[in-house]
Amino acid sequence: MYSPGVQENGSRSAEEVQAKQIIQRQGDVGAMLGNYRGWAGVGGGYAQVLERQLWKEHGWDWFACAKAGEIVDQDASDDPQWADERLCY
Repeated sequence: MYSPGVQENGSRSAEEVQAKQIIQRQGDVGAMLGNYRGWAGVGGGYAQVLERQLWKEHGWDWFACAKAGEIVDQDASDDPQWADERLCY
């Protein structure tokens, strides 16, 4: 019988373990950074990178903070290579 997240030997997949840690807000934040892009609610990719770094610095308490992002300045090209972002929290 197939059960999502459970491997043939009965162990949980890494994704399921990390999902549980995120829901319960426990575990090593550093170990999850490779799978966390940043919260999409703060805006585009640059703001997400900033938000991810702040999660790394502040730990699980960071998820309880209200936050809003805005672009202060950005490369004017069709494919921006830089941006100045402000993340208010």
